[in-house]
Amino acid sequence: MRENSVASRMCKVYLKRVGEAYLRETLSAVVAQIADSAAESACEVNPSYCEPADLARNQHNLTQKASAVFECLVSGSAVERMPDGIRLLTSFVAASARKYAPNSVRALVGGFLMLRYVNPALVTPEQHGIVPKDRPLSAGVRKLLISISKVLQNLANGVLFGKKEEFMTFINPLLESRRAAMDVYFDSVLVPLDTVVLSPPGQPPASARQVLEFHRLLHAYDAQIMAALQQPATVDDYRRHVAALGSYEAKAVERRRPLLLASVDAALLALKDVQNVIRVVDQPRLVVLAG
Repeated sequence: MRENSVASRMCKVYLKRVGEAYLRETLSAVVAQIADSAAESACEVNPSYCEPADLARNQHNLTQKASAVFECLVSGSAVERMPDGIRLLTSFVAASARKYAPNSVRALVGGFLMLRYVNPALVTPEQHGIVPKDRPLSAGVRKLLISISKVLQNLANGVLFGKKEEFMTFINPLLESRRAAMDVYFDSVLVPLDTVVLSPPGQPPASARQVLEFHRLLHAYDAQIMAALQQPATVDDYRRHVAALGSYEAKAVERRRPLLLASVDAALLALKDVQNVIRVVDQPRLVVLAG
């Protein structure tokens, strides 16, 4: 994950283009609070550079701030808002890890999400629109953000601080207490790849909301569509394709992002043979989505 290969550079560009707005929305408030409340003298936790009388206070400060950033990232609403492309790419990383490095799945997934995605924005928030560029961060705040990124990285990797940075071992109880929450976070971010249908070349991508709306309209106008169908073979074909999309009611109840459908492309491909029938229903929104 630390190699500067062509693939890693492509991922960097993709993560910035697709995921930067999400990081701004997720981290802006907590980073601004850190920048406003962190006194310069309260950011150093290395005893070699810190007054002994300030050490306990600074350690507590880092623990609290790292915990706040972690909670922002792993909250249900944050996972719900994470771009589909980021979740899908993370799932490909996890699948490759299970195949080629089964003992390092957590470290590789954590390396991708934290090392490549979250931590660069956390350490240099002004370059990602998280804080205004005309509001420079102090050296102390920058050091605090770097320390928080180290905590998140170790948490993602599932390792504790040790001899390499012994002065950070005070925060190991936090890492241990959040380990299970990080596992749940990873599980909630990943999507089952066997249900993903990639877009055909040249076909524009669709948003998750469009997918769910398309499925909702098929559900809402099922009676009209069925009435418009004439041939039993067409009815059977339509039923088979709609059944492949799964239960709309279950998705609505679970309130999950419709990632199991992958994209509207999947629905359109599945219903390719009955698009003209959908137009017979003459429901403008459904026709636009189907066309």
